[in-house]
Amino acid sequence: MFDPTLDQVSAKIGFPTGLVVLQLDPEELNEDFGAVVDDCRADYRIVRADTTWQTGYNMRFAQLGERARSVLTKALEMEGLDVQIA
Repeated sequence: MFDPTLDQVSAKIGFPTGLVVLQLDPEELNEDFGAVVDDCRADYRIVRADTTWQTGYNMRFAQLGERARSVLTKALEMEGLDVQIA
């Protein structure tokens, strides 16, 4: 999982700014899960009817530009995938 939007909440709850890259099994994407970043825990809740996150995600991904593509490419390489991110 690649989440470049962590800084949307960081100032309010004390999270570090940046992004989260997690290795998840496909079945984990069907249930709530959490991530720990610098001793802070982010809980991800599955709300299938809510697609508003996509706009924020796409905007943040575009703002990060080459850094986002580099991190995502590396994460995919670690999974054994050879994918070029445009």
